[in-house]
Amino acid sequence: MGESLKADNEARKVAIVTGAASGIGKALATHRIHKGWRVACCDIQEDAGAALVAELGSNAIFFKLDVTDYDEQAKVFSQVWDKWKRLDALLANAGHSDRGSIYILNHRGKTEIPPKPALLSLKACYESFLYGVQLAIHFMRMNDVPGGQIIATSTIASIHPHQTFPEYCGAKAAINQFVRTAAPILKMKDHITLNAVLPGIVATGAVPQASLDATDPGHLTAVGTVVEAYDKCLTQPNINGQLIECSVDKHIFLSSPELGNGDATKRACTVWEPLFEQKHGEKSGLPGAIL
Repeated sequence: MGESLKADNEARKVAIVTGAASGIGKALATHRIHKGWRVACCDIQEDAGAALVAELGSNAIFFKLDVTDYDEQAKVFSQVWDKWKRLDALLANAGHSDRGSIYILNHRGKTEIPPKPALLSLKACYESFLYGVQLAIHFMRMNDVPGGQIIATSTIASIHPHQTFPEYCGAKAAINQFVRTAAPILKMKDHITLNAVLPGIVATGAVPQASLDATDPGHLTAVGTVVEAYDKCLTQPNINGQLIECSVDKHIFLSSPELGNGDATKRACTVWEPLFEQKHGEKSGLPGAIL
């Protein structure tokens, strides 16, 4: 009987997956459906998204969504809540690589001010992630049992620089630091876990074929490796505030950097409760916080 109730609860779980129409997002959405979840598949690619949910069946629903628009995200979250009355997980997978060049190498010799940088990568990777986190917190608090899980797709290029995509690397690095910073507070105060998965090169439509051709097949990361890392986060509640590198078929939990100057460095990033309370409306309650 206990196993039956557990299976029923698993079948009722609800996830929002962004960037769900292709690549890693499609694999994540498909896997959740196979696990018995109900999944809101969100993507700006309308035809591909509609085709996906037609394939996945009645437990999947598609929402055309531009994740860079907070109001659009809020509308989708509200519609998901109205339909299923719970939200267990946000799989924040949507993103874009650089759409311009911050190096402006082709602007040499020109006297006029260069055009404004094309910051879609920053907006699609980091700003949209923050939008989703805030909305997920709001709705996960309203679950019958408050809490939930948020997982972001980052990249190993957020740790080890990839000079072709400086904006993308910076945006994904921001996700990493946000995860490590916010995770203890969200877990303690709202029973929400927060993690990031960092794939290597995955053979999806987002990677040019010429780039794949130039890569040793033994260095490619399988989509299944990424899906399995998400599974670990969703099934092991003790995993929180982690950056999980997905390299070929391996999962590597990345350590935080060492303190450069010992206690002096540690003090520079230790919470002082009066300031936390001023910023956020209540004390952090973190062990080691300064009163």
